[in-house]
Amino acid sequence: MHDGQNIIDPSTSAFQVDWQIDEALDSLIKQDLIEPIIVVGIYNSIDRDNEYSEDELGYSYMNFIVDSLKLLLTGITEQNLIETILQTVVDHLED
Repeated sequence: MHDGQNIIDPSTSAFQVDWQIDEALDSLIKQDLIEPIIVVGIYNSIDRDNEYSEDELGYSYMNFIVDSLKLLLTGITEQNLIETILQTVVDHLED
């Protein structure tokens, strides 16, 4: 989800009110209306408007989501999510 800082924590949310994504999904899952899912929140930056536009930064952001983040998350289950993220961080730090 874009604007990831807003999705679950009021202290990081733009207006100190989060979107309560965790509560909404918990409720839907408990009611068997949806299968359990993993939500990935991508924090925005001070360049938010440009990241969401059709300029160089916007295309760079889009390519990051499609070419890096989506590929990283494809096939990930709840059990191996933490291991995958930690390994990615370690690999990045070693580069």
